[in-house]
Amino acid sequence: MKKIFSSLLLLFFLLSAQASHAAELKMLFWYPGGAGSTAQARPTLELFFDYLNKHIAPQKISGEYINTTQDGVTYIKREAPTLAIISYSTWVQFNRKIAAARPWLELAPLPHGKNKDVYQLLGTTSSIPAKTLIYSSEPLSKDFFAQHLFDLKSDYTLKETPQIFQTLKAIANKEKEGIVVLTSIESATFSMLKAAWTKQLKELALSKPIPTARVVSFSQQFPAEQKLMKALIQMNKDEEGKAILQELQISSFQMLE
Repeated sequence: MKKIFSSLLLLFFLLSAQASHAAELKMLFWYPGGAGSTAQARPTLELFFDYLNKHIAPQKISGEYINTTQDGVTYIKREAPTLAIISYSTWVQFNRKIAAARPWLELAPLPHGKNKDVYQLLGTTSSIPAKTLIYSSEPLSKDFFAQHLFDLKSDYTLKETPQIFQTLKAIANKEKEGIVVLTSIESATFSMLKAAWTKQLKELALSKPIPTARVVSFSQQFPAEQKLMKALIQMNKDEEGKAILQELQISSFQMLE
């Protein structure tokens, strides 16, 4: 009898451990062309997930930051995350290829704290050249660029660069030809630069306002969904949560409009 009881008890603990492991949620921060690396982002993300775990216990959540297109696609296929925070350009270009993904929340990024983003074109000329190369830190498709950002009449080619400010400096110093498109965060950073070369650059155009990054769910429902949503939306209301969000360059999470 004792043997049977011990076996049942062991089975109970094994099943509980498996259920607990299976219930752990995963979140991907997917920003192709974004600054930093997976390793560099990990300490801040650990603080972010530790904060959320206190609010959704006994459920747990963990995740990664990825800033390349292919690695993000691979992560989604391999890890099957519950949620992902995806840059808007990536969401538009890939949402049809991501099975079962549904918009869940939106975020207001720093520095502007709004739910709309505006991109900026910079160059050394007074107008956009009739034929030009446009550098971007993000892997933007020509369809996305034309439909969501700038409806240009010129003949242009988009080129991704991992060193957007070095590229800007090279253009300003006449070492490279072309113009640059900056995200709202990059525009804010550029506006604070005091180096002499920045004076050679002019604003050529501002984009149409576009939505900010999407928080998407890969499940129709999941454990602790309402608790997690509440924790994210209220995160900017206390000092600990607000400080972590600032490290992630996020002002707040918001309900979808």
